[in-house]
Amino acid sequence: MKRYINPFFWLITYLFLAGAGLIWLNSQFDKPLLDYFFGVPIIKPALIGMGIGLVISLLCKIAGNSIDSIRKMEQEFSFMIGYQGVIDCFILSIISAVGEETFFRGALNSKFGIIWSSVVFGLLHWPLNPNLLLWPFFAFAMGITFCLEITYTNTLITPICTHFVVNFINLNRISFHYKTNFEKYEGA
Repeated sequence: MKRYINPFFWLITYLFLAGAGLIWLNSQFDKPLLDYFFGVPIIKPALIGMGIGLVISLLCKIAGNSIDSIRKMEQEFSFMIGYQGVIDCFILSIISAVGEETFFRGALNSKFGIIWSSVVFGLLHWPLNPNLLLWPFFAFAMGITFCLEITYTNTLITPICTHFVVNFINLNRISFHYKTNFEKYEGA
């Protein structure tokens, strides 16, 4: 039996996060909601986000190839998520980026600041599996990065683009690892 996570599950989860973030933002500020996304011209912030995402993805690949604990973490993720096609990776990457950034950077960061919103982001990525113990620290560091992006560009577009690129590249890479290394043991 092939491992596969239906994107519908993720859609519901991240739509809830995005909705909660938008409601929270709307209750805190008089600013129109679309201004958080489109309050400034979006091309430059989007390109900055994509560029940072590419650099982070490259660093993840290098770390996964050269640091044993990160390689084990990636192998564990590979086994957990199974094989996801490119379209599924795209859907999961875009909805997780929009949902998490709207909630954590839009709502939490504006209310509690960079450190606390990043701590909460890291803690919510806390694993039950000991092979994933580095994951919350990576999530915390990414949370700081995303908060600094929104501080610099004054739009959620930048961290959404960074988050999307990092997730899309790494999900495809990790999913491909599953397809080439684990599928043969599951009778595929």
